[in-house]
Amino acid sequence: MAERFVIGVDGGGTKTEAVVMDEAHRVRGRGVGPSSNYHDVGSEAAEAALHEAIDQALADARVSPEAVAGICLCMAGVDRPADRALVSELARRIHPFPRVLVHNDAVAALAAGTGRLLGVVVIAGTGTIAYGVDRHGRTARAAGWGALLADYGSGFWIGLEALHAVVRAADGRGQPTMLVERMLAHLNLKDVPDLVPWTYRHPITWGRFAALAPLVVEAADAGDEVARDILHRAGCHLAESALAVIRRLHLQAEAFDLVLSGSVWRAGEWVCAPMREAVLAEAPQARFITPTRPPVEGAALLAWEEIHRA
Repeated sequence: MAERFVIGVDGGGTKTEAVVMDEAHRVRGRGVGPSSNYHDVGSEAAEAALHEAIDQALADARVSPEAVAGICLCMAGVDRPADRALVSELARRIHPFPRVLVHNDAVAALAAGTGRLLGVVVIAGTGTIAYGVDRHGRTARAAGWGALLADYGSGFWIGLEALHAVVRAADGRGQPTMLVERMLAHLNLKDVPDLVPWTYRHPITWGRFAALAPLVVEAADAGDEVARDILHRAGCHLAESALAVIRRLHLQAEAFDLVLSGSVWRAGEWVCAPMREAVLAEAPQARFITPTRPPVEGAALLAWEEIHRA
């Protein structure tokens, strides 16, 4: 019998990752492309990003598309049936895969953390979303509405709050902060007014703002109270999203896994401590998990689960 493979795709707001995985759950090839969130970049650019990542992964694995038994695409911004239909069509235009499974990117992160679709995940990268599945298969989600619709606690939000802090400090409306000097140096700008053309330069991409988040962590580590406050508030906002899902699934008195996925969590205790404190106050049996596999591999595991269930 010929060896079979699946493809997993994690399409985020900053990049698109793809892996080819064999039946022993070993990753045989990887590929990377730009953002494939079609709400941000459009369907044509999303298709090109998917094509690039998938073809790279197949080439890296030295696997032909005909050997692929199925593909699971877990994509940021995919929440409605129309979204799933469009992404499914994009995948089939790339290659006529026999099985195409489409989920929100939170589903891949949950599977990567728990090895199954059970528990709660909070993704905090360029954007943010909380998603959960209880033992009866019921699901709930919170946040994930996009950068302009209150994705509080995301990398974009942290970067934007840093910019707010810089201009407030320059005006005298806010506290002095070392973010002013660090922001200007990082962006190679001479003075705070130079932030205006940088901020409104087209195209306005959310990833450009999210890329400022590490500056906030550096400033917090160096003792800046304004930066520490931004990260503390990010943790509290992410806890609100997690608790919204926990309440809707009635998990407050149950033991469950809570997966923390995405680049924002690299801030460490500046974000994690306030988030953990708020969640445990209401759901004391929550078990916090940092995934050992990346979300893209969780997507591939879901593809195998679907094939074996069929």
